[in-house]
Amino acid sequence: FFSSRRRHTRLQGDWSSDVCSSDLAIGGIHAVLDGGGVLRILGEFGSGLGLVARRAVAIAREERVEFLIVRCRPRFGRDELVASLCSDLEGVVGFVPRDLPALVEALGVLCRQDSRVLVVVEDLDLAPPGVEAVLVALARIPELALVVLGRSLPEVPVGREIVLRPLTLPETRQLVARMLGTSAIPAGLDSELWRMSGGLPALIVGVLREQVARGGIWCEGRSEDGRPRWTWNTSTDLAPAEDVSRLFDRALRSLPDTSRRIVEVLAVAGEPVPLDCLLLAADADLSGLDLGPALRLGLVAVELSGGEEWVRLRRSALQAIFMRSLDAVRIQTIHLQVADAARSRPMREWEHRFVRLHLAKGARDPEDTADLVGLGDWFLASGRPAEALELLDAASNLPLEGVDGHAALALARGDALVQLGRLPRSEEHTSELQSPCNLVCRLL
Repeated sequence: FFSSRRRHTRLQGDWSSDVCSSDLAIGGIHAVLDGGGVLRILGEFGSGLGLVARRAVAIAREERVEFLIVRCRPRFGRDELVASLCSDLEGVVGFVPRDLPALVEALGVLCRQDSRVLVVVEDLDLAPPGVEAVLVALARIPELALVVLGRSLPEVPVGREIVLRPLTLPETRQLVARMLGTSAIPAGLDSELWRMSGGLPALIVGVLREQVARGGIWCEGRSEDGRPRWTWNTSTDLAPAEDVSRLFDRALRSLPDTSRRIVEVLAVAGEPVPLDCLLLAADADLSGLDLGPALRLGLVAVELSGGEEWVRLRRSALQAIFMRSLDAVRIQTIHLQVADAARSRPMREWEHRFVRLHLAKGARDPEDTADLVGLGDWFLASGRPAEALELLDAASNLPLEGVDGHAALALARGDALVQLGRLPRSEEHTSELQSPCNLVCRLL
């Protein structure tokens, strides 16, 4: 299935056992299947909860265990959960009245007859109050294996609890090697995927699949040992795939309006922001209560620096995902809002840079574009070429007057690309500028 034609290379295989990180999770599933009981599995968005649920079902099928699986939703309450489980159970035991006592009795009889029955409840954190009573009743059924999954779980039913952690760099390398079918993966690909994803398996898998599908990573044949030989275009941006983006978009839409504005401000800011500045820019309650929902979903994190609290997106990949949900006008407005909020603080080095950056990004005036180029030069001089390139790419889409302005932008972008080691892109960039800036091109 490997091809030397870049855009026709496909990945195949099932990596669920790797993706759910999870000797511990799989061991827990086997344990409750063997002896009954409750297994509680927690993890943040993208940690592989859905893959763990599918893995549990696959194990049940392999071991010929009867199973029921249900996914909760915000309006999926106690009655809906009971009705769904009763409906699915009818395929095994016949008609079951749509009430909790009848469900418990039917499952109890099935457990006594077949000894092993699995019930999987996904996304429990999305369910409204009242669902816990159903799970407590199910947990009391002897021999029943109950697996509940969510980003946060109620205190009941009690049971063994496993938290899915992000993958380490060596585990990321192992996953990438398994997906590509070779231990000789392109240099730096594993570390870049790990940095971008923060170790979240869903992001790693989604981005790698997307890059192969688009030709950013391709197979050039096979090595002497018969394994595929992969090449990675390092100038390609590793962006989250659309299916993964939809997962996080759903999380963003589930937030209250003010909490969602907080996350949007962090995405546009592109870096940690002081708590007071963030709340002011998002027009949120200065008590910080509106930050709670985003914290509970694992979308943001709070850390102490310089004696005050700073807030950031937990994973760098979330910025690109959340930015996709904003239109250009909204992004421009947020740039100006965060600049105004930062100006309310004592103007130290961070505040001066931050205000200058977002005033330039939020405007559409040639003078502001020149200021953005100047700030890019400052980042380059500070040894921060990735941040410089982001600014200069933004400046290239804004109005800029005169050959000198275009030349300064070209020189700065070329310098940033060289510092980042993206020479192919630097050469392409140089060729684009031959007409207006021949001298600049020769210098690059």
